[in-house]
Amino acid sequence: MKRCFLAVTIPEDLIEKIEKIKEEFSLTKAKISWVSKDNFHYTLRFFGNLDDERIEKISNIISEASQHFNKFDAEIKDVGCFPKDDFPRVVWIGMGEGADKLREIFNHLENEFVKLNLEKENRFEPHLTLGRVKPYGLNDELREKIKKYKNYFFGKFKIEKLTLFESKLSPKGAIYKIIKEFNLKD
Repeated sequence: MKRCFLAVTIPEDLIEKIEKIKEEFSLTKAKISWVSKDNFHYTLRFFGNLDDERIEKISNIISEASQHFNKFDAEIKDVGCFPKDDFPRVVWIGMGEGADKLREIFNHLENEFVKLNLEKENRFEPHLTLGRVKPYGLNDELREKIKKYKNYFFGKFKIEKLTLFESKLSPKGAIYKIIKEFNLKD
């Protein structure tokens, strides 16, 4: 069994920009479990534990679906939080241009995944998790920093592929290993 998820990766130059913002956020002294820069991505679907047969079936669906969608431009922009601005539990970075196209891919895939008896995910909002606020780890400085970067533009990149990852949990955090990549059409 492998713990799996489907994601969109981002280029190194944008990862470095995000890392700089994360460092600035860490100066707030809020207690946050930060995501390692090696793990920055936009998750399309978390599957949980899958056996090899299930991985193969899911891979076939993703492979077929990827041929229906062209490569497209996306913007990394906006810093926000879930569930509410005044009580953030997750600090994230959003997506501007390209978000609608990613939602379209998500919806197409979900309609296919339910045919494998996977529970349908009804909500999808493209975001990159920057960190998770620990219980009682919130402070006003963090809230202000989120407001400051609410409309921040990190840059553009081209989404050319979808990546199926295995996530291995370790004491130092999750370690991601690529299972398979699925190129979108030119």
